[in-house]
Amino acid sequence: MDDLYYRLEERLKALIQECDSLRQANSKLKQAKSFLQREKENLLAKNKNAILQIEGMVLRLKSIERSQNDSRSSGDDSGSVGESLSA
Repeated sequence: MDDLYYRLEERLKALIQECDSLRQANSKLKQAKSFLQREKENLLAKNKNAILQIEGMVLRLKSIERSQNDSRSSGDDSGSVGESLSA
């Protein structure tokens, strides 16, 4: 009977150690998850800012192109560099 209690006690100790180990691993995983979520939010914000900057550049380029086209159609001879070289 003492052997049964001894084996049961050893098994319980092993289970308690395993439980402690799993708790520590779970805590580390939660910390890593939290860090990765913050990093994801930061990257999404940077991506959004980059998209806004690119959209702004595209709008400025379109505006420049429109103003050059308007000046050409109004008879202005100062067209693009390519046109002045080919004349």
